[in-house]
Amino acid sequence: MKDIRGIKGKFYIASLIEEGEYEHQDFKFAVSDARKIARSLSAFANNDGGRLLIGVKDNGAIAGVRNERISSWWNRLPRCTASRLRR
Repeated sequence: MKDIRGIKGKFYIASLIEEGEYEHQDFKFAVSDARKIARSLSAFANNDGGRLLIGVKDNGAIAGVRNERISSWWNRLPRCTASRLRR
């Protein structure tokens, strides 16, 4: 995976988006379904890791996410991922 630790400030997210989606990076436009997020996180955990950029459309446009949406699925996430992780 490309080393981008040296990139700081407001351009960090833009540089990640420029890389596009690949096996170690996925974009999710919405967080309406905790199971979809869990599927992506589990896939990363079962391989070499990765990044999940939430609030980014497939074309790289930043859409953002409302805070109340995040806290809603964040609480359900452990239950959704537990059965998908390899032991």
